[in-house]
Amino acid sequence: WLGRISIGFIASGTLTALYGIYQKLSGNMEMGTMDKDVFGDLGGRVPSTFENSNMLGVFIIMVFPFALSYVFSSKRAYMKLASLVCCGIMGICLIYTWSRGAWLGLILACFVFVLLYGHYLIPLLVPAGALGITLLWSKIGGNGLFKDLMTRFSSIITMSDTSSVYRLGIWRGSLKVATENWFTGIGVGPEAFRKVYIKFAES
Repeated sequence: WLGRISIGFIASGTLTALYGIYQKLSGNMEMGTMDKDVFGDLGGRVPSTFENSNMLGVFIIMVFPFALSYVFSSKRAYMKLASLVCCGIMGICLIYTWSRGAWLGLILACFVFVLLYGHYLIPLLVPAGALGITLLWSKIGGNGLFKDLMTRFSSIITMSDTSSVYRLGIWRGSLKVATENWFTGIGVGPEAFRKVYIKFAES
């Protein structure tokens, strides 16, 4: 039953990702959560069946390791191939969410997966990480999708769009809340946070 549940989970993730890819191909995307001045040429983000693209990204990075586990553990060739195809579909959809947090989450999830399952692959993580950092800083790739990926990813560090700057301000304000109320806390629920955070929020 656990196996059936995991397969159903993978199937739901793949179907959701397929719908996201369809949105990309049909041009039915949303720009509400993207800085149009910096990333307007990307055309928008795919939310699939979710409220926004970030939630879709969170869902995909939860499903992806399940599909990846079948690629390594299944003894049947067709299951390995099917799981690999599912990973590819979800990976493509994840790109078009343009969710940098989800990309980082997937990288971390794959890293943990390697540590838990394929420890013999750990030596490959060092050159792979070095290559990723080199590409990120140099923005190699010319035109096309790879250039867009590097531009979007590097904005985490360069703070070139308003959402990164806005989030940094939220983190600083939240740190002040935690510092001032480290012993007693601020209470339970979002309403308590809103009432307290407004005193520490950056203008």
